[in-house]
Amino acid sequence: MLYDAGIFRATRLPVPVVSVGNVTWGGNGKTPMAEFLAWCFVYAGINPIVLTRGYGGGDEARMLGKHFQGSPVRLGVGADRVKSALSILEQCGKQDTARRRSLAKLIDFGGNPRAWSRNSEIGVAILDDGMQHLRIARDVEIVMVNAVTLFGNERMIPWGPLREPLDSLRRAQVIVVHHANLVSTKRLGAIVSILEGHLDGSKPVFAFSEMAPQQFFCPSQDRSLALTSVEGAVVVCISGVGCPDSMSLCLVQLGPSEVHRLDYNDHHIFQAEDMVAMEEKILELKKSTREVVVAVTSEKDYLRHPELWKRHEVLVLCSALKVINSQDFMDLLANTMAN
Repeated sequence: MLYDAGIFRATRLPVPVVSVGNVTWGGNGKTPMAEFLAWCFVYAGINPIVLTRGYGGGDEARMLGKHFQGSPVRLGVGADRVKSALSILEQCGKQDTARRRSLAKLIDFGGNPRAWSRNSEIGVAILDDGMQHLRIARDVEIVMVNAVTLFGNERMIPWGPLREPLDSLRRAQVIVVHHANLVSTKRLGAIVSILEGHLDGSKPVFAFSEMAPQQFFCPSQDRSLALTSVEGAVVVCISGVGCPDSMSLCLVQLGPSEVHRLDYNDHHIFQAEDMVAMEEKILELKKSTREVVVAVTSEKDYLRHPELWKRHEVLVLCSALKVINSQDFMDLLANTMAN
């Protein structure tokens, strides 16, 4: 209300700003989308800053730092994202728009790393979890919606998952329905209808995304394994993520015979007693089945305490966000960068 009334004013950065956020609490794919966008811009010759708050002990920031290592992406971590952005821009400079390559193939970013810009100047800022961070003015507002959980009971925190009322969806230029591969086509159509009912005539671009499994990583052996490693196995899914349902559903699609769950709160800091619970569950299952029993956790969970996981036989599921239908979405981003 204070921003709407002009009492508080948003800071306008000297580069375009793309905000990725949501209206519910956790598990909506905000950080994976921020990473996806960063790579899109990198391969279009536009060096991005990703500005992240660093919640929950900074597990998401650590994951981004690991994935961006050696790339032109700059990462700004901390509560004062204005300060982080201005500090990086002062250090690196602002990119001349005339040197940007065409964004016509922005989505096709699996190219040659040597095509990356060797100039350190920044051309865009990506605001991770930015919808409620009104201190920074944005050019594009992307809102992530979880197809698996949607809006829960549609009540505000602490009585429900909503961070703000659903009419705030009208601020979005893009609405991305995430985990779209984990629900039926009929359910996706119903979700779009529900969203349109809250938009009051506004016409955002709709897109759909999923978390595409890439590989397993075995910390105890320091090596990667194929996704077929869990086919026919009994899987124990250990997760401290915002939407544990989505992770277990994703594992089901990889062909195990069964999936059992040990769910913890989002950003849970795993301790030795949690490992004991995991080992006890594995032992219990080994007594009741002839199948191989495999423990699996998420990359975010692993990066909170790598040394702890290395002492146990567990696989880390590494995934990347994939936008399923993207042309309108990419066109909007390209138009933003062209202005």
